[in-house]
Amino acid sequence: MGLRDIWGIVVSTMFGTTPELGCSGSFCHLKMYIENIKRKKTAVRSFEILNINELEQEYIMLAMRSKGINIKEFINKFGEDFFIRNKNHLDEIVSKGYLIQTDEFFRLTQKGFLVCDEILINLK
Repeated sequence: MGLRDIWGIVVSTMFGTTPELGCSGSFCHLKMYIENIKRKKTAVRSFEILNINELEQEYIMLAMRSKGINIKEFINKFGEDFFIRNKNHLDEIVSKGYLIQTDEFFRLTQKGFLVCDEILINLK
């Protein structure tokens, strides 16, 4: 469920139990979740506020896994530094067929989706 749309991607709110091990930040068991709602009238267990660098990283990660990076929108929100810092890497992954660059977007190709995490790890 989205809280608000900050940059064309809805900032999401997770609620309910978690499938993750360790359960940090979420409720491990449905019973715990329901009990917390009954007692506290809320199921909020934790939240975080991201700084501008973290917002940029989140935008990149979410955009690359969905519609792609809208270049104009990204520059309006975060400036051109990302594209300057990553010019060589972006050119390389475009030339290898992992990424398509248009005037408006950087988008992963089908081949790029297979190695998306590796691409994201190598961005600065």
